[in-house]
Amino acid sequence: MAHIFKNATPNQNGIVVISHAEAGIASEHHRDIIDKIKNKGYFIGIHYGGFSHGATYPDFADFFMGKPSVTDIAQRYNNAFEIPVVSSNFTSTVFKKDPDAKKYWDIINISRSGNVKRLDVFFREVKKIYDSGKKYKILLVCAKRNEEKLYPEDHFLNIEDVYYDMFTDEERQLFTLMRLDESLEFKGLSKTQLSFFYQCSKVSTLFSMCEGSPGVIAESLLSEVPVVVNAGQMGSGRDLLNESNSVQWCVGDDNLAHSALIEAVENYDKFIFDMDAIHYNYREDRGLERLREYFTKLYENHEQEFDGSLINTDDLVSRLPSHYTNLPWLQSRLYNGHIRQREQFEKLYDEIINHTNSLELLEKEKYNYFVTKKGYGSDFERIKQIERIKNDLGDVSVGFKNILSELKEGGEFKVLDIGSGPGGVMSWLQKECGADVYGVDISEEFVKKSKEHFPSLENVFVANASDMNMFEDNSFNLVCHLDGMEHIPRVWEKSCLKEAIRVSKKYIFYEIACEDAYADGWSKEQGFTPAHINIKEPSEWIQFFKKHSEEFNYDIIFSHEGNKFGVNQSVILRKR
Repeated sequence: MAHIFKNATPNQNGIVVISHAEAGIASEHHRDIIDKIKNKGYFIGIHYGGFSHGATYPDFADFFMGKPSVTDIAQRYNNAFEIPVVSSNFTSTVFKKDPDAKKYWDIINISRSGNVKRLDVFFREVKKIYDSGKKYKILLVCAKRNEEKLYPEDHFLNIEDVYYDMFTDEERQLFTLMRLDESLEFKGLSKTQLSFFYQCSKVSTLFSMCEGSPGVIAESLLSEVPVVVNAGQMGSGRDLLNESNSVQWCVGDDNLAHSALIEAVENYDKFIFDMDAIHYNYREDRGLERLREYFTKLYENHEQEFDGSLINTDDLVSRLPSHYTNLPWLQSRLYNGHIRQREQFEKLYDEIINHTNSLELLEKEKYNYFVTKKGYGSDFERIKQIERIKNDLGDVSVGFKNILSELKEGGEFKVLDIGSGPGGVMSWLQKECGADVYGVDISEEFVKKSKEHFPSLENVFVANASDMNMFEDNSFNLVCHLDGMEHIPRVWEKSCLKEAIRVSKKYIFYEIACEDAYADGWSKEQGFTPAHINIKEPSEWIQFFKKHSEEFNYDIIFSHEGNKFGVNQSVILRKR
């Protein structure tokens, strides 16, 4: 999908990146719209997500994002501005090694069902492993896709039948095939859950022969899981693979794949990972640093100064190659979200000109879906139980307990609960602390049910935490945002912080989950929390708050990393 990185200003160009598929369509059919965008003061870049040696570089492009192993644009076009940063360079920081994780699976394969993934060859080689007497536990995560029905010739459609026909009952007890409903695709799994799968696996594999920027290899290496691939795989997948972190079977002889897998499994704990290089090339925070460096050079070449600010930097690993679905301008639910029709390009132009943010609307839609239908909101009675567990907030943090005591003794005690959910926290603050409570939540369902269950809660509003315009500046002695920031897309997190500071008169208290929550029946075995879309380590959250303290004029007066409900980070800010 076309991706807006920066809006144009009178003194500075904006930035739009389109996919390589969109570039060809635009050149042939929608050049007039592209010219209008450029005339409005925008640099236009092209992201080469697929293997594209020999691809044409259109004359309207100001830069391209691609690696030499993926595209040879730089070698064939002397005037092309190359940014060797692509989608896999923005892999989530949630993918990491967990030293306490137990290795349950021997081999993990995360692939879609497209023929290019060669899952039929993978099945054949797994069967050889079992025939050799090895009783390896194997996990294949292969989400169903609507494209399977639309383009059956391009997909391994009978995967379930082959699985049951090829493997015995005993082997299927060892070999887990995970297929998800086509309406969910891979969105039915959180990145935290996928990370857990990697952490509990000895070896990762990918059988495709041609990849652009395969995310599974980046995720595997960040998780310190060795990779097994064909030595002839084209694209950027093998850029960081070597004999220390991978096993690569010989080009042209897939019959050796099972031997390579066995070798890797038997020696999985002997592989060595250069994590500095892996983080530099794959972690999303490092990717953004590198991208800003290249954008600085791009602006300098055009005698402009880049101010460093970017928008829509959340989930670039999916956005840039157009693996981002349900766009407001798309009618289909296809896995790939390339814009194709003229109407879609016109809507892109309107978004650029009007500075609307349909991406934020999309995030709201996704959040509401998970929270009210697939996450917490589907079972309100269970939620009430969880809230009762968590309502003893005085035990969450000593710092928070002291603030409550100070405010209760000080007279005026007006509190805002951001992400108020079913209302348990507000009710507790009202009844136990005597606070004048207000709440906001993005979910209409939660706001409705909180008022139904707690009739005394009158001031609860449907609102995005990044835009609480119903409140004036300095309205509240205390602003609470408990177990909320992990649900906030990264595109919002700074604006949410800014807004919390604006409406606060004195204190802001954050309690942030840094891993999936397992309270009240939620466990690594039973299910994950799909709405946790912004998981960071405690140290990363501290750095986030430190980074913006001078800009937003506050001090960090308390921080604590706890483990009461899973790893979490408590932070208290005081407005200057």
